[in-house]
Amino acid sequence: MDFNKIIIIGHVGSDPELHEFPSGAVKASFSVATSRKGKNEPETTWHNVECWSKTAEIAGEYIHKGDKVLVEGEQLESKWENTKGEKRSRPYISAFRVILQTSKTKSDEDDEPF
Repeated sequence: MDFNKIIIIGHVGSDPELHEFPSGAVKASFSVATSRKGKNEPETTWHNVECWSKTAEIAGEYIHKGDKVLVEGEQLESKWENTKGEKRSRPYISAFRVILQTSKTKSDEDDEPF
């Protein structure tokens, strides 16, 4: 049996972009940076993340640039051919769970529930 699951914890690179399709489906796209110790300085890896439906709606409302998040999903690859006929691909995480790890401050808690 094959198994494809990835879990990352990192910081969001920009506010999620929401895309609503004619079918009514909603997709959120954003990037997450993870880092590890390198020989001389930390090494950062950027991960493209996509989520759908209710997870996308929640991400669009509550996740913001700089937030620390846990992303759980599967690693997939988008493949296409450009206008020159060259094959291209881009890895991404299809997330089924996104959990905000950033603590809200007292003033944030007074403004709105999370």
